[in-house]
Amino acid sequence: MATRVESQRNLVGVQSIAFMRPITLTLNLDGGRPNTPMNVFFGGEIVNHYCAPVAGAQGQTLITDSVGSLTIYFYLPGGKFTTGEKEIVVTDAPDIAAITMTGSTFGSAKASFTSTGVQQIFQTTTTITDINEVVVERVIPTVTITIPAPLRQYQLALAFLLAGSKKR
Repeated sequence: MATRVESQRNLVGVQSIAFMRPITLTLNLDGGRPNTPMNVFFGGEIVNHYCAPVAGAQGQTLITDSVGSLTIYFYLPGGKFTTGEKEIVVTDAPDIAAITMTGSTFGSAKASFTSTGVQQIFQTTTTITDINEVVVERVIPTVTITIPAPLRQYQLALAFLLAGSKKR
């Protein structure tokens, strides 16, 4: 018995992904106040605990250098923030509302981050078929000829006659 295996992978569904996957963003700040602690906001939420200065650890205080520059790694966690467009703000203000107050002296830099996602759902179908072997045998029929008694005597006499004629 032989076996045949066939597999097919088919797209059976598509759905949007509601939350962002993990990603690391590099934020470069230039022209800030020298030697100043900074805060990072993502979509209006403070995210300093997901950030690290270039030569530091995650959650460490983010401080500009002597010329007001700072490079930050933002370790965006998966499943925490919804997909879509989010504003990233790096500021020396303690909260994001302080930036927009009249007479505010806080500095800030803003950027936009957009994420989208679509999940494709596939189904794999495996078909296993057993193939039965068919053996064909050729059968040769046996034919029996019965010679009636009077013809048998004639056949016997003819055989003796022929046998005698070969000896001459």
